[in-house]
Amino acid sequence: MSSLTEEILNFIHRTGRSPNRKLGQNFLIDANIPPKISDVANLSSSDIILEIGPGLGFLTQELLGKAKQVIGIEIDSHLCSELERRFSTVQNLTLIHGDALKLDLHGLIQSCGINKVVANLPYNISGPILWRLLGYSPLQSLVLMVQEEVAARLSASPRSKAYGSLTVWSGLHTECQIELTLKPQQFFPAPKVNSSLVSLRTRSEMQPQFCVSDISLFRKVVKGCFHTRRKMLRNSVKASNVQIDMEILDLALKEVSIDSNRRGETLSISEFVALTNAIHQQLYAT
Repeated sequence: MSSLTEEILNFIHRTGRSPNRKLGQNFLIDANIPPKISDVANLSSSDIILEIGPGLGFLTQELLGKAKQVIGIEIDSHLCSELERRFSTVQNLTLIHGDALKLDLHGLIQSCGINKVVANLPYNISGPILWRLLGYSPLQSLVLMVQEEVAARLSASPRSKAYGSLTVWSGLHTECQIELTLKPQQFFPAPKVNSSLVSLRTRSEMQPQFCVSDISLFRKVVKGCFHTRRKMLRNSVKASNVQIDMEILDLALKEVSIDSNRRGETLSISEFVALTNAIHQQLYAT
């Protein structure tokens, strides 16, 4: 039995609280992994870290020793109490008891000067959290433990089954690399799927192929193009709830030389950018 497993069992014995599956609580029990996560994050004494779902603080402990400040968001009040007890003498940890999906993450990141996110994300919120974190904050990087399926979506290529709107949204803002893959037995309780550690590094602003005129319009275009994966591009957008005039879409597609008979899953990120910018130009022209 690992030392981390013993800590979890001691917590359960003391509090009578077992991991809550509805909250995606699968605690990392391989003590070799937190230092590896820290290494991938390339932490320095000037970094201010956001950790979502610190749980019992196994990764938190590693982060506190290397970063200037760690700000943890934990939805479970019992885990918050345990974290406060465990780190009662620590000066560079700020705990927030709340739901990361409801908090103003952008405002928090801006006001606290957070420059990196490092977290073992609860499985049940990994997708929604990524949509919220990417694109709205001056983050340098995100190093996240997610389900293997989510990692595959983040790193997918056009025309592949995993390629979708999350791939495009993530790829617009970051470059993704899968760093590690973990087995269920490295967590307690063991999930039903493998997990992967991904690093998402913010793209340089000097890459014009990723410069979008209207980020809100970009999200609508991508959403529309993936509304029905098997439909042709024009029909997919038409069938979606995205309010884009078909005449404007046709003009934009022609301008950027994208065949309307293609499917959304065949478009590269740079093609989505070009299409969005062309639509924006057509809208502005009218």
